[in-house]
Amino acid sequence: MQKSDNFSSYISAKSINLIRRCRREKISVLLLLNTLRLIDKGQIKKMGDLNNYLEDRIDSYPKYIQDAEKIKRMLKESYILS
Repeated sequence: MQKSDNFSSYISAKSINLIRRCRREKISVLLLLNTLRLIDKGQIKKMGDLNNYLEDRIDSYPKYIQDAEKIKRMLKESYILS
């Protein structure tokens, strides 16, 4: 439980900067928050899981094509996922 709590607080600290960046670059904050929630729950653990999730979101909402690519890049740059 301790490791999970540390990871959750790490994501929380990173999410504030990511949200600010999304607002500045006009990226969907809702898509970012949903993605971070799934990462925090452990449902997205690797970049492959993230790719699958975002592809499903793009299929449902084609307007997320550019946002999904930017969010993938942001999460990789912030070292939340490797």
